Amino acid sequence: MLLTTLALSLFLGISIAASNRVLHIEEESMADDAPWVEYEAGAGPGENRHIVLIAGDEEYRSEEALPMLARILSRRHGFRCTVLFSQDAEGRIDPDARGNIPGLGELETADLMVLFTRFRELPDKDMRWIVDYVESGRPFLGIRTATHAFNYTEDSDSRYAHWGWNHPKWKGGFGRHYLGETWVNHHGHHGSESTRGVIPPGRENHPILRGVQDVWGPTDVYGIRELPEDTVVLLEGSKACGLKILVSGGGRCNVLPVDSDPADFFTTGSRNVLKRLFRTWRLDDVTRFFEHELGVELVAEEGTGKLFPASQSARAVRDDLVDAVVREGVDLRVLHRVRGIEPEGGAFVVRGDGPTGPFTIPASAVVVATGGLSLPKTGSDGAGYDFVRGLGHDTTALYPALVPLRS
Repeated sequence: MLLTTLALSLFLGISIAASNRVLHIEEESMADDAPWVEYEAGAGPGENRHIVLIAGDEEYRSEEALPMLARILSRRHGFRCTVLFSQDAEGRIDPDARGNIPGLGELETADLMVLFTRFRELPDKDMRWIVDYVESGRPFLGIRTATHAFNYTEDSDSRYAHWGWNHPKWKGGFGRHYLGETWVNHHGHHGSESTRGVIPPGRENHPILRGVQDVWGPTDVYGIRELPEDTVVLLEGSKACGLKILVSGGGRCNVLPVDSDPADFFTTGSRNVLKRLFRTWRLDDVTRFFEHELGVELVAEEGTGKLFPASQSARAVRDDLVDAVVREGVDLRVLHRVRGIEPEGGAFVVRGDGPTGPFTIPASAVVVATGGLSLPKTGSDGAGYDFVRGLGHDTTALYPALVPLRS
């Protein structure tokens, strides 16, 4: 409950004055003669509890985010908070200074450590405070880059070099051993895509998620290879929905044709089937769905016979479609890979692999809408053909359907 409240408060309304990475902090918060920030406790359930927040990354502005979080924790929830920063030799806050975070001795009295660092290489006299805290069994929270919080050079003689994110002997270092995974990659396009947080089935009533219904963050997510068996996943990062929509129409999404006629389409199969498809899902019905049910205004592009969103944004169309299926209560599972569909007792079982291991889904009916072979990176890798062939269907030979014509 508390963590949920804090997260929402942080993202919805707290601001801090900062420009060109020069951080301005209220004078009354500065610790006396100390190069870190103290927030004295207000009234609340955190009475007599001390939280130490450690900022040290050069990508996500932890030096701004953690003072905001500390202010919320102290003023609204009664915790005494200490915020530590990466600093240069002159004592200025500098996220690029990877070897100096003054004040780590404050962890000796901490009840919670919040770690938001990236590729730090601290001297042993400072690093020992973090190691001692973690090994004491007290709770800590790792944010974003904490999966690769530390990075030691290959020739390092530090006694803590194995805590580095890619240490060859202690595989995965601190990240994998204490947070479940180290740095692997960005899942999604870094710096240009946002992420929907999807609650996995069965986790809806978890106490930390109380009051959480829809989560969207302005960044991509990190990829993972594996997680420990006892991991409790509360939110899955959805980057996989609608990738093919995002590339359609050159990023503008050519939603529909202006006109349609079965005579304009070629098929090696039955033309009666083609005609039935057109009668069942008429163009004006589809247009009405987009414009009236989704609220996507469509405009005809002169000379092409295509309808585009007035926003000229494929992303907006994708987002509206995802929002619609979520509103309808669809169990939207991303980062899951279907491996096969099997008939069973007059119904079906869908089998595959997800972030936390294999899964099975019983179904009375299955719609295979996996696309063709045109763009494997969006999921159209031909797997759907294997699924339907495995169910006894015949497939025709594949050939390119959309190709440029050059004279």
